[in-house]
Amino acid sequence: MVTGKTAPSLRVEIPPTRLDVNCVSTVENAAALLGESAMRMASGALHDTCNVAEGTPAAMIFVPCRDGISHNVAEYASPDDLAAGASVLLHAMLARAGIA
Repeated sequence: MVTGKTAPSLRVEIPPTRLDVNCVSTVENAAALLGESAMRMASGALHDTCNVAEGTPAAMIFVPCRDGISHNVAEYASPDDLAAGASVLLHAMLARAGIA
């Protein structure tokens, strides 16, 4: 019995999901076009992407979080960083659609 504390959760070990190289390149190109920095990274979180990436091209866009804290109630991303991430997403989608 645990009192006054949160019981530890069971962690699941799942290897990182390989994302579509063309989608990833499109996101990187959109970031470069907008003057935003980009880096490839593996995510240990179980995002929806890991469930659909085997059946459809997918990529993910992350924005910086204060003190590197994410997937936590203390997570905070600045409005400017969120806007930059949304702009990268928009430009990547337009490029994939052949509009930009």
